[in-house]
Amino acid sequence: MHGIVFTELQKYVSTNFGQATWFALPKEEGLESKVFLPTRPYPDEDIIAIVKAACQATGKTADQILEDFGYFIAPDLLKIFAASINPKWKTLDFLKNVESVIHKAVRINNPGATTPDLNDKRVSANAVEIIYTSPRKMASLGLGIIKALAKHYNEENTIRIVMLPLADQQGTMFRISK
Repeated sequence: MHGIVFTELQKYVSTNFGQATWFALPKEEGLESKVFLPTRPYPDEDIIAIVKAACQATGKTADQILEDFGYFIAPDLLKIFAASINPKWKTLDFLKNVESVIHKAVRINNPGATTPDLNDKRVSANAVEIIYTSPRKMASLGLGIIKALAKHYNEENTIRIVMLPLADQQGTMFRISK
């Protein structure tokens, strides 16, 4: 997982639950000596351990933490990747281009970074389907990001999101429509 996710997770936990909570989380999972830098990748197990500890500290489920975190991180991601984002895009356009533009830029600029696999399809002028697959199984993070994108593009009242697990349990299908 890319370091920017860890630094954003630190900001999210500190903002929503207090800085003392952040400093307690890694210690609970044996990560107290790690310093997360935004420019390098870290083992997926580290983020899973931190999310698990956050669940224990807050009483929220992993899906709740991840969705809320996705919503929180999206505005910063939009700033980071602003140069890659077409200003004419709206929510559906952005989602249709995440894999080919945003994730491609991540992989080029950050060797060793891995992104979830997103297979997108524009099913109509008003709908996009995205198949999310990742060994991390963090589709709820994506759900939060999608909701934040709709807000960013002033479409939160017109975008409908359906999230369905795939039959093989290896991924999730999102259907986003207006």
